[in-house]
Amino acid sequence: MGAIQTDASINPGNSGGALVDCAGKLIGINTAISTVPGPDGTPGGGSVGIGFAVPIGLAARITDQLIDTGTVAYPYFGVSAAPLPPKPVCRPATS
Repeated sequence: MGAIQTDASINPGNSGGALVDCAGKLIGINTAISTVPGPDGTPGGGSVGIGFAVPIGLAARITDQLIDTGTVAYPYFGVSAAPLPPKPVCRPATS
């Protein structure tokens, strides 16, 4: 998925901070944590000690686009989806 998995402490309020290696080199931007599901299955019950960061190469490309153009261009594959009817309609083959 293009993310860096880390055990660095990431908590509400400090996401968006720098992820650095032991030499102090910036390697990513902290963005998310894995949480314990609550009783109803929804996330947010507390961190399990696994965090995720956007790699600095990706973050740098996005910031360069924002600085240059004010917008970010996202990839587009030209694929779309449409809902299927509840029951498929079968038509006899014609010759």
